[in-house]
Amino acid sequence: MKLARITLAACAMSLVHHDAFGQMIPISDDRKIETNLRYDGRSAHDEKNPPGAFATWFEFSGVTLTGTTGGGGGFVNANQSAFFDPASITFSGGSSGTWSVYSAEHYDAKSHLRWTVRMNQCFEYMVHMTVDPGTPVNAAYIDVSGPGGSLFHLVSGTVDSTGRLPSGDYVFEADVPLSGTFERGYGGTHNLIWQCATCTSSLISVQPVDPIVRCDTVATICVVPNGPGSFTYQWRRNYVPLTNTAHYSGVTTPCLSIQHACYADNGYFDVVVKSGAISEASRGAHVGISSIPVGVPPASIVAWSLGLAVPSPSRNASAFHYAAPAPFRARATIHDASGRVVSQLADRIFEASGTLVWDGRTAAGARALPGIYFLRFERDGAVDVRRIVRVR
Repeated sequence: MKLARITLAACAMSLVHHDAFGQMIPISDDRKIETNLRYDGRSAHDEKNPPGAFATWFEFSGVTLTGTTGGGGGFVNANQSAFFDPASITFSGGSSGTWSVYSAEHYDAKSHLRWTVRMNQCFEYMVHMTVDPGTPVNAAYIDVSGPGGSLFHLVSGTVDSTGRLPSGDYVFEADVPLSGTFERGYGGTHNLIWQCATCTSSLISVQPVDPIVRCDTVATICVVPNGPGSFTYQWRRNYVPLTNTAHYSGVTTPCLSIQHACYADNGYFDVVVKSGAISEASRGAHVGISSIPVGVPPASIVAWSLGLAVPSPSRNASAFHYAAPAPFRARATIHDASGRVVSQLADRIFEASGTLVWDGRTAAGARALPGIYFLRFERDGAVDVRRIVRVR
């Protein structure tokens, strides 16, 4: 029988000694290994979870079944190892299955990991990752994402990379699923080594701020470099580099201009600043659209407003004050950092002014985990988004 290979990748890269202060803060941990097997009218299942959030873990899950009449049988397994400290992450996983006497019956296995961590300031990283897609090719992958989406997504091969990234929440996710009736199935392996250290200095002295403009006007986002010198700039949206068009201008300058900005420009805009061999990504800025109609003098109407979360950060409830010219219908929902709906607060007619409160619980009534959440407030074709920070 063939066991899944476990490869702890050797990384030739190294970081200078650094303090743990300002490094990765654990936010959420979702890990599991699971195996299932069906043979000769019977089934077997095994599932294991780590002993605690971000605990060091090395575990194996496997099930075997032998035929009741004609002999033969099957075996399927999954494994995972994972280590976390404030300055490094290491994990690996694999899965495989086989029949001692070939059968068309079914087995499946998976090794799943999803860690969310928070960086509270600029950091330098080095990453080494490998993915063996397995035989037959399954769906093994590693994905590392930040505030603007996926930074690395690997389904086969090797990635070695270094760079600088801004503060924010980062997600490390990996799977090696196996499912089928193959005589010998190999779900593949994944391996990752991630090391990081706080930036000793920054190329950026003033980070971009979120512009708030009326729909169909120009939104401008700027960055200020740290001191004199030679700098280059590349603006991005959701980590995708922009080019100058009728809609975007200044994409390689300190200031990005978005012509006719409106709700379609919701997204994460950042800029990669480079000086010599050093590159650094700025914080992400989000375009906010004011609901005041273009061309209407502000003095002639009561402006719409939606306040920031109070308190922030919060351990319990978060409140948002709003004001409008007249009663209105709106829908308010809470989303997590990946965009999933956590709770629906309201879908009704609102008074012209008041306070909207999220009690910090999910739709199922459980306390929401510490992390970044967003209030999405939809009214009259407009959408306003406010950030919520929950702490322990």
